[in-house]
This record gives sequence, structure tokens and C-alpha cells, in this order.
Amino acid sequence: MKKAFAFGDKSIESAVRRVNEVRCVAIIGAGTMGQGIAIDLLKKTEYELVLLDVQAEALDRARARFDAMRTADVKELRLRPEDARRAEARITFSQSYDGLARADVVWEVATERGEIKAKIFAAIEKHVELDHIAAIFSNTSSHTTGELAVLFKSEALREKFLTVHGYFPFESNRLIDVMKGKFASTETFAFGRVFADQILEKTVVALPADHHGYLTDPIFQAMAAVISWDVQTSRDIVERGGLWDMFTANPFQVLDQTGHMPYTESSRHLGRNLPETDRLRSLYNRGGEHYPDWIAKLERDGRTGVNSPSRRGFFCWSDEGPPRIRQVLDPTSGEYVPVSEISRRDYWSFYEAVEQDRRSGKIKSAESLVHVACASDLGGCAFRRYALPICLYALDLIQDGIATPGQINISTRAGLRFKVGLIELIDALIGHLTIDGVIELVRRARDENSDDPYMVEMLDVDGQCGPRKGRPCLLFEMKRRNFTRLLGYGKQYQTPVAELNFETGEYRGSYLDLRVHGPSSRDRVVSIVFNNPLRGNVFNRAVIDQLAHAFSDVLHLHRAGQCGAVLFSAAGTGMRMLGADAREFNRGWFEHERGYAPLSEAEAAASSRNAVTLFRMIQQSPVASIGVFGEKWGGGAEFTYYLDLR
Repeated sequence: MKKAFAFGDKSIESAVRRVNEVRCVAIIGAGTMGQGIAIDLLKKTEYELVLLDVQAEALDRARARFDAMRTADVKELRLRPEDARRAEARITFSQSYDGLARADVVWEVATERGEIKAKIFAAIEKHVELDHIAAIFSNTSSHTTGELAVLFKSEALREKFLTVHGYFPFESNRLIDVMKGKFASTETFAFGRVFADQILEKTVVALPADHHGYLTDPIFQAMAAVISWDVQTSRDIVERGGLWDMFTANPFQVLDQTGHMPYTESSRHLGRNLPETDRLRSLYNRGGEHYPDWIAKLERDGRTGVNSPSRRGFFCWSDEGPPRIRQVLDPTSGEYVPVSEISRRDYWSFYEAVEQDRRSGKIKSAESLVHVACASDLGGCAFRRYALPICLYALDLIQDGIATPGQINISTRAGLRFKVGLIELIDALIGHLTIDGVIELVRRARDENSDDPYMVEMLDVDGQCGPRKGRPCLLFEMKRRNFTRLLGYGKQYQTPVAELNFETGEYRGSYLDLRVHGPSSRDRVVSIVFNNPLRGNVFNRAVIDQLAHAFSDVLHLHRAGQCGAVLFSAAGTGMRMLGADAREFNRGWFEHERGYAPLSEAEAAASSRNAVTLFRMIQQSPVASIGVFGEKWGGGAEFTYYLDLR
């Protein structure tokens, strides 16, 4: 049975013990997300699983997907036949809530509709064994923990309830949110963090306080919502949605693959329940409408994407095999037409940015995004109209104490798979334009869109109108205190390694690929855990920057007499150290004509030298170094040879 570990963090030891007692997980909801959770748990654990849905059709679809997955894994030699049979025996498909009685964890993954959740929560309360259940999770895109916890009559169940939210596709996406709310106990919160971190092997963003949609979902929702009100033609879906291709993907394509209901139901809920001070209220309350009528018509017609009977939504998708776009919707006629390319003449900044990135060997860079932000073409106008409000919203989250700069950046990188984190983009804008320049850029965007009062509210940087009236943007506070960036960056490769602490004015470590646990007064040992189990904890430029920053903090603690040793380990089932990231030795972007563009011999050699220099610094430091790893290969094994004890 898979085990969780404290990794030197004494505060989670009791949670680790409780997680290691889990034997059965019940998942309520057999849709796309419920299936993804079940697949992930089947592959990563030996738990007994109960997949519950009141609709037989949903269970049939889930069963067909699992059967196809097992058959493919056996055929392609990724799974032995006997292991496939054991996996099949560990999952039960059920329309009855009776199976909840033996569950250690219940995970609700149903629709966003409040009345349906109320019925499910009543059934959970009736069937779970209070003394047996460790935690109850809800995967919600818009409700707060407090809104859902009160659906339980039992105070004891409220104390065991968290919202735990993964991202599509669940089985491969790195990010997961864990939100406590005001009812859950400290022990339950710790249990949720350990379960998500070590059993699911995700990057965890833990939020003690309630917030609608966590951090990442409001940003993704807004990415779709902010352009949806302007869509008039098929070209708009391609071109306006194409703006987000520069960051991650066209949100209309993603919604077609996940289903429209999480978006539409969340929009209804957010439109009614967002706080008065939330900038995004202007997106979900336009003349009493929560989302445009052309999207509502798609929903009424049952055209909700790949999983609908017609396999149509914003796009028309291929009938067989992996989903491929065939055509795009014309919102005026309701028909589907050929997909047009983004006009080079009208959106020349997009094309210049792509060409610039290819020359620099990157997928997308912050510099290229700044180039688009300041451009005078339709691409620049689109960036200022749609992307700048999202940047301001991120600053609001920091200003209101909802999240830290590092949490937002990690969320957008790991969850939304931004090629440049949202806070990295804001830092780049400040670095190129100064804070005054960024403020003027937002004002320019406001003037360009002065005919749209809702957009003016979203682009309010001065605190003069809309939900943020009376609260000037965080940029003014940064200017007053002479803060010129929200993140700290590594010395070697300039990747994010730290975040600004507004209370102290200092930068503290904030890592995507490492977990660091400080020493206690009892043992004076720092634990550094390589935290990228999905990729085998491999070394790349970002990890080198993060490790160098973390070890410099170790040396500071040693000089202060607070640290005598550092323990290195790795997250994931096998605690694997598999060496260099192979993708680091190509440029990271792909062209069908050329394939991957490799690093030059000189660049590859320099990358290796930088890693070895860091390893030798650890070896020669006065701090005792210990490595506790499982499987080791290549550079992973090489790293352990530089440690004092392994």
C-alpha cells in the first residue's frame, strides 16, 4: 500500500498516519472529472474505489472508458494482464449510496447546481459512518467551502469537509486546490493537503480562507467570459480566443472538451454571489445576464462539446478517434463553417512574438507578451481589452490577502499551463514599462474601451468606479513602497524562486518543483523534497534555480546556528531521481517540418556545468548532506554521489 511521509514536517505527522489508514475512496459523479479522479487513484494507489452516479448512462460511459483504457494499456505493454484484472476488481460502479458506509474518503464531483448538491450532501450524511470517515471532499468551480458545508446538518461532518479541486485532465494535470473554509478542523485541512500532495502527487495550493473558485478557476472562467461577450462571428471565436493561445490554449476549445455546464452554472452562481468588491462581477452581471445568449442557445440545443451526442459545441469535432477540430461555430446562423487563420495583417504582433520566441529558443516569453501588450494592431488592442483585466484581478487577490504572488504564479503555470506565469507577466510589464508605465497602459486600455461601461469597470486601476471603487490598484502600493517586482528570480536562468512578502518587504522561497521544510529546535535538519513526481523529479533549469536558492537559505540557517544537516528526498511513490529533463536539451517547442529544435553543443554543455557547479557547492559546504531516494538514474544518481550520506 502506498505510504505518505512527514518529510521532517512535524506538524503533519498525525495527518500522515490517518492518510496511511485510507483503504476505500467513494467518488460521487461519473462525468469527465469523476472518471479522471478514479483513473488517477487506480494508477497511483491500491485503494478500493466506488464510482457512484444515479444515472446509468453516465456509469456506462465511465465503464466503457475504463475498459478501453485497460485494453490499450495491456496491448501496448504498459500494464500486465494480471494487474489489469486486479485494477478491474478494485472499482465498483454503483447507483446506490450504500457503498459510502465503507469509504474512508468521499469525493463529490457532481454538477455545480446547488439543488443537486443539496440532495447529494443529504445522502452522504445519511450513509457515511461518522466514526469511520476521514474526510469529505467536494470538487466545485464556484461555490465556497462555507456555502457547501452548511448543507450538512451534522457539525462533525462540517468539520470533516473540504473543497478539493483538480483541473482537466485530472489524471495528468499537476495542480490541485485544497480550501479549508471556516468549518473544517485543522486536522482535516492537514489531511487534505497530505492526501493531495503525496497520494495524488499534485502541486497543492492550500487556501485557509474561503474564496469563490479558488485562484485558478476564476482566472480560467474569466478568460472565457471576457471574450464571450464580444463574439459575433466564427472569426471572433478563433481570433479572440487565439489571444489565450499565447498563454495556454483557446478556452473555447477546453470548454468543449470538459463540457459547458461547469462554465454556465458557475457563471450563474458567481453572478449572484460574488462579493461586492470583486472585479469580476462586471463579467457575470451584464444587464441581468450571466453569460451571452449565443452560449445559452448552445446549452439549450445540447451542443456542449466533444461529449455531446452531436460532438458539437463552439467547434465541430471529429466523429472518431482523438478529438480534432473540423469546423467552428457561426454564432449568428448557428451553423459550422471552416476555421480561418488569424489574420497576419490585423494581428501582426502575434506573429512577430512567435517569430521572436523561435529565435530565442523558447515557447513563449514574457518579453514577447510585453511586445503584444504595447502594439497598436488588433492583437495589442485585444491584449489590453482581455488580458489586462485578468492581470488586475491577480493583483486584487494579492491586495485582498486571498493569495500570495507565488501561489498565483504556480497556479497559472501548473493548473492552466501558462507558458509564462501570470505574475511573471506582470513583473515583465513593470520591468519594461515601470509601474507608472503599466498604470498608463491600463488607462490607455480604458480609454480605448470607453464605450463599454462594464469593461471600464474591469479596467479601473485608480479605484474610481465599479466594484473596486475607493480601492486603487496594488500597483500604487508597490510604487509607494518602492517594490519593483512581485517575484524573485534565480541567478542562473532567471526562473521564479521567491515571492514578495508584503508584511516584511522581503522575498521568501516559493518553489514549483521543490518542497522545503525548515528545521525544528529539536533536530536542526532542513528537508528538501524534489516535488515533480509526474516527470520523475528530473533536473531542468527551473529546478537548478530553485535548488540554488533553497540551499543558499540552508547556508544562512547554518551560519545562524539553526541548521546542522540537510536531508534530500523526492516526492512520489518510488522517490525517483531520474536525472536531467530530456526536454531541456531541445528548445521546448515543436515544428512539424523540423521536429524539436535541439540545444547547441555549447548550450547543452553550459547547462550541465551549471548543475555540476551547484552539486559541488553542496558537497563542499559545511552542512551535512543526506540523500534518501529510491530509484536513481543518470544525473539523479550523479547528484547523490555529491552528498555525504546516501
